[in-house]
Amino acid sequence: MIVFERVEYKNILSTGKAGTTIDLRGGALSIIQGKNGSGKSTFMDAIHFALFGKPFRKIKIGQLANSLNKKNMMVNLSFSQSGHNYRVSRGIAPTIFEIYKNDELIPQPARSADYQQMMEDKILGFSSKTFGQVVVLGSSSYTPFMNLSTPDRRLVVEDLLDLRIFSAMNDNVKKRVSGKKDLMKDIQSQYNILDAEMEIREEHNAKISAMSDTSISEKNKELEMNQLVIDEINCKIVMAKSRVESLERIKSPVGEHRKRIAKIETYRINFHSKLSAISKEHKFYESHDDCPTCKQLISSDTKVSNVTHLNESRQRLERGITKTDVELADLNT
Repeated sequence: MIVFERVEYKNILSTGKAGTTIDLRGGALSIIQGKNGSGKSTFMDAIHFALFGKPFRKIKIGQLANSLNKKNMMVNLSFSQSGHNYRVSRGIAPTIFEIYKNDELIPQPARSADYQQMMEDKILGFSSKTFGQVVVLGSSSYTPFMNLSTPDRRLVVEDLLDLRIFSAMNDNVKKRVSGKKDLMKDIQSQYNILDAEMEIREEHNAKISAMSDTSISEKNKELEMNQLVIDEINCKIVMAKSRVESLERIKSPVGEHRKRIAKIETYRINFHSKLSAISKEHKFYESHDDCPTCKQLISSDTKVSNVTHLNESRQRLERGITKTDVELADLNT
């Protein structure tokens, strides 16, 4: 709980350079009374300006300064909160904003707005809107709660019930979703580059169709290797999309969740199909010594090279299957 102890102000509104000091430590309750125009509302404006850097009544901040002096406006407000003593010094012409905790100046960030936000979040625990709803009520500037805008009403309720953590959590989720979307863009860019390389290699392969079987086989290996890389990137894209969508589950219907599972299962079936084709080709090299089409003998070097390439392709597909299994397990939990 905040306990206001002392307020000093000068050159604010009708108060001159001699200044006014009000000590609030005389008892549990302090009553300030006086005739109209004696400065009772100025007392509230001084406190509000010290805490939030703006007037309590509906005037421009420049109108707070004494109309004759127009400078050296200064407010010093002392209060205690959670066992600590604080003093806020704020002025206009020159601009001054300092917060002292137990007589030690709290370091100021580069932006004054950050300093103000720190005081509201870490020290006061409420905003100016909440202050005007539950602490100080004045006929000149009071707005009934239901007449406040929706964001202002939400801010007051969050202050009263200490619910700002949920707004912070929502902002954090939005940042994480944005990060995942950026990751998807990067992966999609890599995919587009590799896809363009595939097209170039396919065109080149058509031009060298007259080369020897060995040379064509080597080019086919490169194409297959690139295709496996593309398959892996496709898997990464699916997994990245799944991660982004998992952060938005509260917004996504159950049908969308099933579609994600079906899409990953399709990739998994595709990987298994390619793995089966590789196994058949591997068995062919184990059981044949010549080509059934051209009737030429398959050299042992060619066999070893092709079998090695098939084993590498098998390992890549198995890794892809493992990744899809992990992703399916995450989606099904």
